[in-house]
Amino acid sequence: MKVRFGLTEQLRQDVFVQTGQQLPSQTTIDVPTTEFTPDERRFLLRFQGHAAEEVTLKIPGTLYVSNIQASVLFANNDQIWESSSLPLASDDIHQLLTGYSAAYVERVQDNDRFRQEALKQYIQKLEAQLADPEPIRGYPQSALKYYKDCEGYDRAEALFLQLEARYKAQEEEKEQQAREKSRQEKERKEQIERDKTEWIGQYASASLRKKFEAGYNCQRDYAFERAHAEHPEYLLDYNDDASYKDRSCPSDAAFAEAERVGGEVVYLTKLPSTAPEWQDEYYDFDECEAVVIHEYLGKYDLIRAFF
Repeated sequence: MKVRFGLTEQLRQDVFVQTGQQLPSQTTIDVPTTEFTPDERRFLLRFQGHAAEEVTLKIPGTLYVSNIQASVLFANNDQIWESSSLPLASDDIHQLLTGYSAAYVERVQDNDRFRQEALKQYIQKLEAQLADPEPIRGYPQSALKYYKDCEGYDRAEALFLQLEARYKAQEEEKEQQAREKSRQEKERKEQIERDKTEWIGQYASASLRKKFEAGYNCQRDYAFERAHAEHPEYLLDYNDDASYKDRSCPSDAAFAEAERVGGEVVYLTKLPSTAPEWQDEYYDFDECEAVVIHEYLGKYDLIRAFF
């Protein structure tokens, strides 16, 4: 196996002064792997994933040797290399790799302990989500791969699959509810249109009936004619621009009217733009009590002011 590392110009000069050796900027040392112990060779395989012919050492104070075919071993960052202690011989490399092996095993063990503790927290989060009536999707299955070889992985995977089943069932239920809501809304609108056609045919003015039968929608004229016929004392908020707020305690008259028409007593702060402001009761309007009939004809407010 060939071990390579790079030398800074300062290190090359120091080595020359100390030993007389003139080293190239990229130094390669042949190290017989037969001299390694089984544990050291096992470490190299675990680190590299294969029996590499070259290993590049990243030694603090030296240059990083860029070699796309080489594996990189990271030395202890606290170690300061001087010219007198550079690993320039096979025995030096052997000793260096022994230290690398021990440090690597320790890092692996620390990482394993960290992942084990993280898996416990992951399981606790999954259990908390399962206990929630409406769990929030937020734990991708890809996160499980990180704990594949940890104790408790099977438990985490089972909990995750239970959560996925819950998510799927909830999504299907929401989709069903949305379809049902859409169906009901469609039926509601169709009923409103049938009711409109029936009312215009029986009660509308001749002018409105003739235009409607000719294919015109006539929604505005229809809404005003019908509101005036059924609730002559009320204003139709056709443009939805009236304003009102809660009424803490209604008067007897307003309360009785609300009970009669199935409306709500409110405090009117702004008249609808359709109000005939030229009439005395609406001219120079002041805020007052009012009764509102909501959802008239499926979409409007009818408002009666109590001055």
